[in-house]
Amino acid sequence: MDSFVLEFLLPGALRAALGLALAVAAVRLARRASATTRHRLWSLGLLAALVLPVLGPLTPALARLPVPGAVVRATAPPLAAPVFIAPPPVVLPVEVAPVAVVPQPPAAVSLSPAAVVAGLWLLGVLVVLAGRGRGLVVRGFLRRQARPLADTAWSELVAELGRELGLRRPVTLLESPIASVPMTWGTWRPVVLLPAAARHWPADQRRAVLLHELAHVRRNDAALSALAHLACALHWPNPLVWLAARRQRAEAEHAADDRVLLRGLRPSLYAGHLLAVARAMAQGPPPPRPVLAMASPEGRSGLARRIGAILDGDRPRLEARRGFRLATGVLALLFTLGLAATGCVRMDDLSYSLTSSDSDGTGQPRGYFAQERFQGQCAADLLGGKGQSLRVKGHASGRHEIDLRQASCRLEIDVEGPLVVAAAGQVELGPGARLMVRETSGRGERSLLAGGGHGAGPVSKYRVDGADRPFDDEARAFVARALLEVQRSTTMGLEERVAALHSAGGSAAVLAEIAEISTDFLRAEYLKELFAQAHPRGAELTAALVVVAELIESDYEQSQILQSVAMNAEGGEPLPDAFFLAAGRIESDYERSQTLHKVLARSSVTEPEIVRVLALARELESDYERGQVLGEALNRSALPEATVLEVLGSIEGLESDYEASQVLGRLITKRPLAPAEIDGAIVATNRLESDYERAEILIALARANALGGPQLDHYVAAAEALDSEHDRDRALAAALRNRS
Repeated sequence: MDSFVLEFLLPGALRAALGLALAVAAVRLARRASATTRHRLWSLGLLAALVLPVLGPLTPALARLPVPGAVVRATAPPLAAPVFIAPPPVVLPVEVAPVAVVPQPPAAVSLSPAAVVAGLWLLGVLVVLAGRGRGLVVRGFLRRQARPLADTAWSELVAELGRELGLRRPVTLLESPIASVPMTWGTWRPVVLLPAAARHWPADQRRAVLLHELAHVRRNDAALSALAHLACALHWPNPLVWLAARRQRAEAEHAADDRVLLRGLRPSLYAGHLLAVARAMAQGPPPPRPVLAMASPEGRSGLARRIGAILDGDRPRLEARRGFRLATGVLALLFTLGLAATGCVRMDDLSYSLTSSDSDGTGQPRGYFAQERFQGQCAADLLGGKGQSLRVKGHASGRHEIDLRQASCRLEIDVEGPLVVAAAGQVELGPGARLMVRETSGRGERSLLAGGGHGAGPVSKYRVDGADRPFDDEARAFVARALLEVQRSTTMGLEERVAALHSAGGSAAVLAEIAEISTDFLRAEYLKELFAQAHPRGAELTAALVVVAELIESDYEQSQILQSVAMNAEGGEPLPDAFFLAAGRIESDYERSQTLHKVLARSSVTEPEIVRVLALARELESDYERGQVLGEALNRSALPEATVLEVLGSIEGLESDYEASQVLGRLITKRPLAPAEIDGAIVATNRLESDYERAEILIALARANALGGPQLDHYVAAAEALDSEHDRDRALAAALRNRS
């Protein structure tokens, strides 16, 4: 049930929603086109909504869209003893002893969220289909109560109008004593049902009514209406599908009206006939939904819009040319195929949907394809060029799919189940694990299917260029290298492997392995695990931080690692230079500021560290983020002169008067300032554009410090430079009070 919901139901709903959204956009662009064109666009959107859920799983995915799913970390649980891959064992028949069966109480039944979703969806489908079924029952009742309209004049008129419209199907003409409005239904054997009062209609009304109903038959509106209802049943939670179905039905009526008017009937006369039919319908029972009634029950607003459209002489009524219709159909097909090729991936899969590629474009083989046997075997191809690319897709079940390419060479791995990390980080299949490896290069193709054994031992099948081969040392080396690639591409067994590598070669061994990994996510995961397990210090910590600075490109991952290091630094040990080097590589203002806040939050933060934080804060472009870091630094620092001057230097780049004045206010009130610091504060104040903010800072400066000599002159000059007379007087008065 989970797979039905997450692999069919939700992806199908998402694709259908995108298809209908495209239809809505297309109709808005074609709002000045004829009703026939708009009806075609709505119908194509609804048809796409019907076929996309089925077509999607049959089409190779070209893009990925997320659908909800459980987030599960794909790491291996504690394992039993490792099972080594070996040639297929000889299985001998054995006798199985009888086992006594002990009755067990019935297990409690529990429904998964996916089962609840599927049940609600199915219930909605049945309710919508039940509504259509009820309409079909009413239509059948009308059909049984009706009788053929045995009138030569009516029959001849139907035949004449059918020839004019190009109808090739015979139309059955019926009259009913209980019908209140003309209606039609059926695709292969169409029926036009008229009320008994139609016998007394004048000739022009007969012609108008039959033209309208036969236009529906000619346009196959009954079949398209049925498809719309099926789309509503399948996608009933989606409001777009109901909008599309309602608008399709309305445009079908407008298009049929246009056909009538194009046959020369006067608009005012036809509008009068439509009103007469609507009045008759209001006095009788409403028509069932599966039929197309001339006066559809859309309410007064719908009838008013139809009459307004009929009387609008500037409204386009001609059907689009054949070339335009063909182009519309081709574009709709291409969009549908494109949406079908938009693969959907569960959000837990998306968490492990990793991609990487060469950034320098040199195409130098790395990792798996750096083996000597691949030299000269990976020719550049048209799509991938010379470079290397990696795609990893994870599943909640623990299954991982890996696709590694180096130009024309390719390695595909599909692994599920536990892996065993042995000494020195070697990886083997655990009990019950399954592995598929396929390698393609200029040397040919080879593949392996293997599984960890259950009792009878492991099984394997090794093939080279399509022929079975014995599982020899070459095959063992092949699968061992493939399993190593699994470790370098996924999080499977990550904790155990980091522990084994560290035990064998210390932090250097783990860092060397990280250099072989090609995705930021996995590099960061290995680094986080190293910091969590080994707590490196001194030279080892510096080496790890250099890796963070040089190999991690993601600002988020860099920030997360550095924040963890800052908060977990032991005792009063200062942060190494490499930490601030790595922090300086973070380009995101938010991520860098979060890292700097963690440094300032350390209980053992030192003044040199605060100065380095302030230097890094100078590079923040966001006034808010810079102001927050400066304010926190002022709270944490004892404010030696070097720190104060660094704060004043950082204020220079702030464009926001508010942020600059907030930092200056905190600085001035923290402690009395030295003469050089007062001069720096006045210079920073002069950069503010707001007279009010400048006056407030100057007044605070005069209140907190004794001004004299050059500093007083600088203060007075700054006060007199204020444009506002009121603010200038306030600042000068504060200086006078300071002198007294």
